[in-house]
Amino acid sequence: MDRSDNARAFPVLDAEDMASIEELATCQSFNDGEMVLSFGDADIDLIVVERGSIDIINPSDNNRVIVNHGPGMFVGDIDLLTRRPIIFDAMAKGDGQGGPTRVLRVPADKLRHLLNAVPRVGEKLIIAFQVRREALAKGGFAGVRVLGPAGCGHTNRIREFLHKNFVPFSWIDSETVDGRVKLGELGAGKIPAVDCGNDAILRCPTLQELAHCAGVWRGCPNGDVDLAVVGAGPAGIAAAVYAASEGLKTVVLDQLGPGGQAGGSSKIENFIGFPAGLSGTDLATRGVLQMLKFGAQMVAPVEVHEIEVAKDENSPHRIHTDCGATINARVILASTGVT
Repeated sequence: MDRSDNARAFPVLDAEDMASIEELATCQSFNDGEMVLSFGDADIDLIVVERGSIDIINPSDNNRVIVNHGPGMFVGDIDLLTRRPIIFDAMAKGDGQGGPTRVLRVPADKLRHLLNAVPRVGEKLIIAFQVRREALAKGGFAGVRVLGPAGCGHTNRIREFLHKNFVPFSWIDSETVDGRVKLGELGAGKIPAVDCGNDAILRCPTLQELAHCAGVWRGCPNGDVDLAVVGAGPAGIAAAVYAASEGLKTVVLDQLGPGGQAGGSSKIENFIGFPAGLSGTDLATRGVLQMLKFGAQMVAPVEVHEIEVAKDENSPHRIHTDCGATINARVILASTGVT
């Protein structure tokens, strides 16, 4: 990570920022060596260091310290908005003078208010969420491990699903020398094989099984919404951003994950607002962060099996999904692209 990316990924909040956060936060102290957050914790709060520091640790790499957060810095990335289980440990390091680490803790239900009501803080957090997750992927953070042949459609679909849903993972081609060694260590069984880091090895998993294992699945959508968007490509995400920003209850459904066909593009130059172009991954990440910031819900993998059109203007449309849920929507936007 270069100097400019490092500054964006790990900004130090100033006194005015901290004052804004204090209005929404509670204070908490941790002794040196005490765990602030642990691998697998879900629905975590925003943790901002007020005094002392916190080590961010990769438990899948012999507890290597990834970064240390000092006063004015905060813990977390995109999973603060997706509400998925975290993939690291956070340990208090004390203030260096025998005193505890003191933090400001913003509850999950107040985080979106902070992002939208305090733009100067919200912008710093959103940018950091994006850059930190990119850095994890580029820096070789192991996360989920996938073992399968390069020419296997199932293996590549698993890789695409993890990539689209912002899950750090490593892939080993099972037909290479190293891959055959790893395959032998796993023992006999079908491939592709997926190790989600919880000692459970999945063999030829469905996307639903993979989503549960990787912590992506947050429950089958159900109930009433104002807008249901079927398809999470650029058009679907844009619609969700507009709707959610106006206070409409919005859910986005996709059988694979956000990004659509554009998500696989190395450079997109015909999208408004980015004259120098950007990658499909960047476009999808920015769009998803934006819609989550406004409260839209992203659900994947899920397929729509049937749509019942409303009988009259006072009745909702009904969406029946492959996970067994029924969504009642005032409006349905089918944004399925080339499909």
